[in-house]
Amino acid sequence: MKKRDVINWIEKRRNKQILLAFSIPKTPRNVERKLLIKKLNLKPFLDKGLVRPLNPAVRKGRFYALSDEVRKWLKLLRSETKNDKDWEMIGWIIASPRQRLSVLRIMDSEKRTSEEIRAKATQLNANISRTSIKGILKELFERNLIDTEVLEGIRFYWLNQRGMKIKQELAVIAPLSALFSPA
Repeated sequence: MKKRDVINWIEKRRNKQILLAFSIPKTPRNVERKLLIKKLNLKPFLDKGLVRPLNPAVRKGRFYALSDEVRKWLKLLRSETKNDKDWEMIGWIIASPRQRLSVLRIMDSEKRTSEEIRAKATQLNANISRTSIKGILKELFERNLIDTEVLEGIRFYWLNQRGMKIKQELAVIAPLSALFSPA
C-alpha cells in the first residue's frame, strides 16, 4: 500500500480514533473498553506498520504503541510513549486474571505475611485464595519483584526497589478503574 493510501486510511474517523487511543501504550482490550468497541481488529494496523507490540513475547497482556512514523503523521510528541518501561513484566502482571495485579497493588515496603496480603488483596479481587496467594508470591519472588524472609518461624514478604518501580509504572499505565471495571 502506498504512503498516500495509508495516510488516507488513517484519516478515516474510526481508524484515527483507534490510533489515537494507542498514543499511550495499551492492550487491545483497554482500547475496546475506552472506545466501546465489541471486538478490535488489530491486524490491519499491524500489517500497515501503524502499531507495534512492546512486549511481543507474551500472548496475553500484550501492549501496543504507535510507530514513530504514525506519531509524526498524527503530530504526536514522542514523549507520550515511555519506552523505558519493562513491558514484558507489565504484560505478565496484567495477563493473569487480575490476581498478580491485585497482590502487587496492595503490597509496599512493609513486611506482611501471606495471609495479611491475601486479606488485603481480596478487597480488589475476591477470587484470590490462600493457594493462589502462595503461587503468586512465589512468582513475584522468582521475578525479583518482592523480597522475603523468615522471622521466628513466620515468612514475611515486601516489595523491593524493582517491585516498587513496576508498581508505579502500573499505576500510570493501568489505573484500577480501567482494569477492574465491568466488561
